[in-house]
Amino acid sequence: MGKELTIIIFFLWSLQALRQALNWIYWWQTKEYRFDRFGLLLTSKEGRKNLEINLIGAKFITIFLSLFLGLDWAMSILLIWLSLKFLNEVVSHRIRKPVLTLRGVEVLATTLLGVILAVWIGYQSGNVAASVALGEVLILALPVVGVLWTTILVEQSKEKIIKKAKARLSIVKPFVIGVTGSFGKTTTKDFIAHLLSQKYKTEKTLANQNTDWGIARKAADLAKDTEIFVVEMGAYKKGEIKKVTEFVKPNLAVVTGIEPQHLALFGSLQNIKEAKYELIQALPKNGEAVFNGNNIGCIEMFEWAKKDAKKASLYEVLENANPQKNTELTISATKLSGIGSTIVIKHGGTKKTVQTALPGKYLLQNLGAAVLIARKLDVDWRSILAGIKTLEVPGKALRRHNLPSGGTVIDDSYNSTPHAFLAALDYLSLFKNKKVVFTPGIIELGSLSSEVHEEVGKNLAKTADIVVLTNSDFEDSIKKGLGGSVDKLRVITDPQKIAQKLEGFLRQNCTILLEGRMPGAVNKQVADELAKGVKR
Repeated sequence: MGKELTIIIFFLWSLQALRQALNWIYWWQTKEYRFDRFGLLLTSKEGRKNLEINLIGAKFITIFLSLFLGLDWAMSILLIWLSLKFLNEVVSHRIRKPVLTLRGVEVLATTLLGVILAVWIGYQSGNVAASVALGEVLILALPVVGVLWTTILVEQSKEKIIKKAKARLSIVKPFVIGVTGSFGKTTTKDFIAHLLSQKYKTEKTLANQNTDWGIARKAADLAKDTEIFVVEMGAYKKGEIKKVTEFVKPNLAVVTGIEPQHLALFGSLQNIKEAKYELIQALPKNGEAVFNGNNIGCIEMFEWAKKDAKKASLYEVLENANPQKNTELTISATKLSGIGSTIVIKHGGTKKTVQTALPGKYLLQNLGAAVLIARKLDVDWRSILAGIKTLEVPGKALRRHNLPSGGTVIDDSYNSTPHAFLAALDYLSLFKNKKVVFTPGIIELGSLSSEVHEEVGKNLAKTADIVVLTNSDFEDSIKKGLGGSVDKLRVITDPQKIAQKLEGFLRQNCTILLEGRMPGAVNKQVADELAKGVKR
């Protein structure tokens, strides 16, 4: 093979190698550089599709044909096709790539060094197929190497920021409220902070940053006059919440609910409960725990707390006239609509009626926790009711957008959970026009995945007119749940085709629910359509 042809082959191979490196590091970043989460991605059909495992296998086969049978033309055709595919994705802005954080750049640089090494070896030796084979192995291996060596630096940085957080907390001495659970953590944290801010100088952790790293960064930057610090705490395994409590030292705890979110990582519901209970165990003698009385797992944990001599109470959104016997605060909805609700709050001998902009019953559980805590911290009813009237739905939690077409988008496109999914469908049922649901389903449910998605399918059958499933892993279970309504289902996994399908519905007078994490192309499609309405 001449030098000119060798250079061309290596150029084409380098282009597709860059494409694969960007895609794999994107998914490593999406899974938070965690081996347990990335491993689950490899075990799922949709995960292997996203990582293009079949394509990688095809590359190794063609390299083998070239290396041992001399069929260089097969490798050349594949490389030309992959290079053109990459260039087309770049031009059309459809290329998957990681966010270029410091760690993302470090892992990408580690991987690209492998590409350069493979090209250099191949050019020096003249054995193109052998060096390409080496390069393909390195593209798979070096992201792992990058994740491993950057983990060392991340842990060192984390220890430094935690040390700073401890020092800052010891100076500021805020009253710390910890919020954990399988769902509703961010919304509950935001509601608590909003109501308490009516009386106190209150700060909270940012967005959904609920790991030791994110919490420590916020704690290290607390204003000196902060009186209350509301901390959202998440976990994928036991011990992670305990690590956070060791430096934030919570005074009051909230558990929003227990369900099989990330069950594949925790291993069992019992492990999930025990992981969340680490927050309760960290409370001081005069601390108190507040639990969601609508959730069976929370009621069980409430009993654990009582046995451990912890002060504990329940809040509950009433489905009937009979609350749990230990419920301290109840909320009941006298009017529900797609734009808000009228609710009655009962606490002790006090009964208050107030109108809210909160949609559906789901967010009322989050509100129940916030009101109960506000009362425990002596916020007067006048301030609480004023705060409720100015509450906004945070982030992407059932956020409603009116479309130029007269239709509606309900954006619930953060990671879904069984509870959140069914609550979103309950909210969707309040709308009277055509109802369309776009969803990837619920990830990391482990052994309960089929059971949960079958139940989701049953509820979709009763609520939705059309269901667009963007993750084929859950197709069989959803179909089983849909039963006789299976003709409602459309399975579309290509991000651009999903966005194209959505575009048609955005221009109709219908209600569209985006449930669970959506591809970037879908979010852009919604933003573009909403922008048209603003311009008009």
